[in-house]
Amino acid sequence: MKEIDKIEEKLLDGGFRYFVSEVIDDIKKKNNIFQYNIAEDLKITSIDITNIKTYRRVKENDELIWKIIQKYNVDYQKIIESINKNIDRRQKEEEEKIKVNQFKRLAYFYDEINDVIYVNSLNLNTYKGNTSLVNTKNGTKYSGRIARRNINFWNEDNNRRKNGFGSGELQIMLNGKSINKMLKDNYIISGIATETEISDEGFGINTALITPCDLDKDFENLIKYFFRVKELQANFRASSPKEFKKLILNHKKHNKEITIKLPKELITGYNQFLEYFSDYVKHSKGEEIKFDITKLEDGLNIDLSVAKDLDIDVVGNYLEEYLNFAKENIDNLKVNIETDINETDFNLLVLDLKHQVTSLKHSLEIANMRNNLLDGQVNHLKELSTSFAKKDNVIHTQIINGGDQQFADKIKNE
Repeated sequence: MKEIDKIEEKLLDGGFRYFVSEVIDDIKKKNNIFQYNIAEDLKITSIDITNIKTYRRVKENDELIWKIIQKYNVDYQKIIESINKNIDRRQKEEEEKIKVNQFKRLAYFYDEINDVIYVNSLNLNTYKGNTSLVNTKNGTKYSGRIARRNINFWNEDNNRRKNGFGSGELQIMLNGKSINKMLKDNYIISGIATETEISDEGFGINTALITPCDLDKDFENLIKYFFRVKELQANFRASSPKEFKKLILNHKKHNKEITIKLPKELITGYNQFLEYFSDYVKHSKGEEIKFDITKLEDGLNIDLSVAKDLDIDVVGNYLEEYLNFAKENIDNLKVNIETDINETDFNLLVLDLKHQVTSLKHSLEIANMRNNLLDGQVNHLKELSTSFAKKDNVIHTQIINGGDQQFADKIKNE
């Protein structure tokens, strides 16, 4: 019917589903009648009128619609303008909701087994529930849906092991209650990334961090440090970048990891000498520290943790003091005592120190007789002392991002 054709042409997309209902409502309001009164006037049933209020235009209903408009002299042009205005308003509101809930982030996945961090570009729309993820190194694409704290992906190109995961689906479970609010506040959010389909290569579980994209380059060092410390991962849920940085730097202030390279023949001697250091600090300084030493094939790895009220630099000074004993005459050791200790305990401490220094020197002499290594022993002690003074933490985490495989050897404190 041409009249209805013209009405449909004037309505914006999706407007026809409102048109008939608006016409009936207009008649009821202006004439102070009900739908069954309209039906009686037209000698039809109320259900017949209900049936023409269709979601889309049904041409079989055109004649009845036009008949109703004509009978009640409906100003359908005004109704068209009102519907179009409302549609336009709703579209703008919809566009604004989509806009304010669209987030671009970086997603870091840490593969602990291979000590590799995968960096991905993540797009989320928490209003529409759509999300996508792209590996910034090789372009592997995932599409998915976000629902509350969970993001479920499927691999678009189905290539295996390009993204730290196999060809199965990928799921990210984020920590925190209001993910949308945390994204709006530019929070760093932790979570777990898992491969939900078991492949021949195993079931992948990676620690994840979702971060803003505009963080400075040095922030990547903080992320590397975070992935290396299980204590931090276990207690962290989400925070602002400022608080995240504060968390990492505070942890660094009280924790340190040092790797010192040594000839194989010197490893056991230095290991035994350094193992007594925590006892020395306890008895001479009154401080409890964690000083764990692990033998490596080419040296020693030292993991130091101190109490929150003790600065790690102070322990570095204690270590330098302790290492200097190896250069002194054991019959004339000068021990700096900073705690209450009686004469007996002091004498026992000095005896222990003499024993440790003597054992170290004997080990070095044996190594020297075998391989001429004694001349370098003072340099090894100096290297260890300097390592603590530098405020460096040794890591070997591989970052895969932007086509490069970078091995970060050190994280600098700011």
